[in-house]
Amino acid sequence: MTAQATVSTHYHTNYRPVFSTTSTSDPYVVGLTHDGRGIRFAESGTVRFVFQQALYSMGQACVSEGFQLLAYINHNGTGMELCRSFKPGVHYRDTSISLSGASKVSPGDTLGFEILSPAQCNVRFFGDETGISTLSLVWVPAAISSSLFASVAHTGLPSGAVRNKPLFFRQTTAQVSQMGLLGKGSADQKRDFVFRESGTANVALDLKLIHSCNLVKVTLLRRSDPEGSGGTRETEATRPVPLAQHVGGQMPENSHWARVSLRASFQVHNGTAVFFTLDCVRGRVNQISHQTGSGVSIMWVAA
Repeated sequence: MTAQATVSTHYHTNYRPVFSTTSTSDPYVVGLTHDGRGIRFAESGTVRFVFQQALYSMGQACVSEGFQLLAYINHNGTGMELCRSFKPGVHYRDTSISLSGASKVSPGDTLGFEILSPAQCNVRFFGDETGISTLSLVWVPAAISSSLFASVAHTGLPSGAVRNKPLFFRQTTAQVSQMGLLGKGSADQKRDFVFRESGTANVALDLKLIHSCNLVKVTLLRRSDPEGSGGTRETEATRPVPLAQHVGGQMPENSHWARVSLRASFQVHNGTAVFFTLDCVRGRVNQISHQTGSGVSIMWVAA
C-alpha cells in the first residue's frame, strides 16, 4: 500500500497526519480508517512501513529542540508506541522527517503516526499529490514473517574518540523463534542479532546523538562465527564482513542533537549473525540517547 499525506496550511506543534490512498494490492487486508489518520489491518501478519513527511518550520525553538516522528499501534483500544525518529530542526526553511519500522499486527489493529514539535515552533506540513510526503507499507502473512525491535542499551554506550565500537541493544518486543539477540553480557545488553531460519531480513537503525565528528559512520557487519567457537584469533575467514554502511557529516550549525540512520536488506540462513559498529572520524561522540530515538527494527520473511 502507498498513501499520500494531505497538506495542512495551518501551523501546528503536535500533528497527526491524514492520509489518502494512492494504491493498494489488497484493500480487504490493508486500508485506511474512516478519518484517514490510521491504517487498519484485517488479518494477522507483519508490516514494514516507511513514512516521510515534508514540512516548513519557523522559530528558534525548532532549531534547538528538533522534531520527533513516532509510530504507534492501536490494539484492542490501547495505543502502544512502536518506534520514533529524531530530526534536527530548521528556522524559516523546508525540511523533512522520516521513519521506518516493522511490527506484528492482528485483525482490527491500526497503525498511526504523530509528529512532535517544540511549543514555540510553528510548523506547516506539505502533502497531497506532490509525492514528497508519502507512506509506503508492505504486509506479509504471519505464517512466513516475524519482527522485533531493540533499543540501544543504556550501559556500554560508546563515547569520546569512538573508533569502530560495537553497539549494544536490549530487545523490547516479544521473543520470536526466527531471530533474536545473542551474545555475552547481561540480559539487557547484547550485541549480535542471530537468525535461526533462512529468509530475507530488513533492518532499520536510527541513532540520536550529540557529536563533533567530521564524519560519523554506522556499519552493519555479518559475523561468520557468532559463538566464538573458532578460537580467539581473528583470521580472514572469521573476520566480520560489512553488509551496509551509512556516513553522516558534521552537525548542522547550532544544532544540539543529530541523527544517523541505516537501512539494509540481505539474505540470512540458520546461524547468520549481524551487529552494528559506530565510528567517529576526527572528533568525539558526546552522548547517545538511549531513551528515545535510538533503536533498530528487523523484519524477517521466509525464503
